[in-house]
Amino acid sequence: RVTRPWLGISGADLDRNDLRMSGSSIKKGILVVRVDQWSPAYESGLRHGDIILKLGDSEITGMRNLIEKLSSTEMGTNLDIVFSRNGKKYRTSVDIREAREKRTVVGIQ
Repeated sequence: RVTRPWLGISGADLDRNDLRMSGSSIKKGILVVRVDQWSPAYESGLRHGDIILKLGDSEITGMRNLIEKLSSTEMGTNLDIVFSRNGKKYRTSVDIREAREKRTVVGIQ
């Protein structure tokens, strides 16, 4: 039986041109495009439009990096998440749980 960690988001790599035009100083991270209701991400307070900057002690540079970090995380681990919302940085924590069938572990847009 294979188990996969579940965060419960769909995300996209940040587009540097969009960030430059918006005046954001953020250079790395992922844009949260969707948050599954009642997922670990939802329960931790992440919402559509947030930008995930760090997961645990790792800077998140893109979706591939996030998936790699999740893949190396044990079920039940509680990780800090640093994210940006409306230009302000926030910190929360998330309990990594096992993905159930028919759920997206992490979707890429």
